[in-house]
Amino acid sequence: PPGYPFFLASVYALFGDSPMAPRIVQMSLGLINALLAFLLGWRWFGPRVGLIYAGLMSISWIFIYFEGELLDPALVVGLSLAMIHLLAGLASRMSYRLAFAAGILLGAVALVRPNLLPFGLPAVLWMAWVAHRRNDWKSAAAAIPAFVLGAALCVAPATVRNGLVARDPVLICANGGVNLYLGNNPRSNGVDPAGPGLGSWTSFDYPRIVRSLEEKLGRKLSYGESSSYFAGEAWRFIRDNPGRFARLTLKRALLFWGPAEIDSEGEAAVERQHSRVLRYLPLAFPTALALALMGLAMSGVELRRRIRAAGLSEFNRRQLQVGVLIGLFVLTCFVTYLPFFADTRFRLPVIPFLLLAGAVSIDRAYGHLRRGQDRWFAAWLAGLVALSMLAGINLCRQADRPER
Repeated sequence: PPGYPFFLASVYALFGDSPMAPRIVQMSLGLINALLAFLLGWRWFGPRVGLIYAGLMSISWIFIYFEGELLDPALVVGLSLAMIHLLAGLASRMSYRLAFAAGILLGAVALVRPNLLPFGLPAVLWMAWVAHRRNDWKSAAAAIPAFVLGAALCVAPATVRNGLVARDPVLICANGGVNLYLGNNPRSNGVDPAGPGLGSWTSFDYPRIVRSLEEKLGRKLSYGESSSYFAGEAWRFIRDNPGRFARLTLKRALLFWGPAEIDSEGEAAVERQHSRVLRYLPLAFPTALALALMGLAMSGVELRRRIRAAGLSEFNRRQLQVGVLIGLFVLTCFVTYLPFFADTRFRLPVIPFLLLAGAVSIDRAYGHLRRGQDRWFAAWLAGLVALSMLAGINLCRQADRPER
């Protein structure tokens, strides 16, 4: 995908080709991400939640690790947080200007991580739902097209470039088919990007693979045609082996929500163990997931109590709408990941929103402690420990690495 290369090119153009320049920029972006987290938490859940949320973002080791790698997570996380922050504002006022800006950010996210472009559909449905709840279809009639237009305008330069320069009618990039094949072929184990005839695989091998495919088929191929070929092979495998595909999909789902860090570009977990800084930071994925589950449970109990007591206030309704929006984004990240192969980077965009639910959980627990409700706080602490232990159980033993 062209988004991260565009980002790197911009950094090198501004600061020269030092290998430290993009790392410093990404670490600065990590600080901005913590600020975006504060703003999102503060607006919808209060200043204390905002501060806790920013703190959790600041001490999460996985973000700090990837900010030091020449990879896209810091950019994806920042764009995703900014996009959700703008879309959440539509719960208060259905502004076409806000929707247009959110659409541009969706397009920018898609240029970096194309599998997130489908979030545009649930986002549009969410906007329609909010408009229906407020009976404000007039504003939605302007906001929804503005959102779609913003996304289209941001993606368009890549599409036009593909057509004019590469003479290949590809929307963003031509690696979707080969990635689908890497995760669904006779050699797939759900973890390693490997397939018959591909050998050792990185994105830099794609030209070689296209040339090999041209020799096999006896004709010249564009990258888009090569991607279509591999997609066809993957769908043929899925059709002929539905049971194997179901097991691979289940394995990828378990790995997505499991404690193991699957890093195809390196060994993040090993590097963390040997880092003098990262190994002392507490927020591993199981802890983030446990905090999020506690936050969702406590929010559900609180929501039910308020409905029974006096009904939801207008602000509470907007909070619920924002929660649904975030849930749709997390679901999109998960579902669009499932057909491919396991990698920590694929689940990284959901972690900030798990931490938001976790910040709500910590805030509510602090409220119980401050009011002298020691039993409630003890129950929260016990629940957190139990969920952390459960989340730390690896339900999916990784398959042996296939021979390359």
